[in-house]
Amino acid sequence: MVPADPTDEPPSDGDPPSDDQPPGHRDPPSDEQPAATAGSSSDADAATAGESRAATTTDQESDLGEIIVYGLAGGVAGSVLSFVPFAPVLGGGIAAYLLDGGTTDGMKTGAVAGVVASVPFALFLLFFLFLLGIVGAPASFGVLVVVVILFSIVYTVAFSVLGGYLGVYVRREL
Repeated sequence: MVPADPTDEPPSDGDPPSDDQPPGHRDPPSDEQPAATAGSSSDADAATAGESRAATTTDQESDLGEIIVYGLAGGVAGSVLSFVPFAPVLGGGIAAYLLDGGTTDGMKTGAVAGVVASVPFALFLLFFLFLLGIVGAPASFGVLVVVVILFSIVYTVAFSVLGGYLGVYVRREL
């Protein structure tokens, strides 16, 4: 057996000393995580794969001008088809289908289509309210007409947003 050199101290953490460090020198603890086990690496791989899938299916931001143009087209279509039940859904769906964007953009386009489609009806009711004011109808009737206008705008915009969501869904599936 060869006697150990008294100047060499064994490293305390089990790692052999590096050539450029004096014997007994300990490196400061590193911030790196220890190597992952087989189970956790598959979890990390699954998370990475999920992130890459999410990155490929995320909504691409459309230009605001495109959203407004297709929203106008959908609003006109919704107004023309106003004799059909749930016409705002059709108008919002047409707008979002033509936009070919993500779900959020489709819903924004549907909302623009709903506002555009509700304008003719709201103007008609306001004109009707003006005529009733000239004739001398009670003010409570005017309040009722304003409530009807607000309800119709909410109905039209809400169903147009639904149509925008469905238009994006149909565009992706077909």
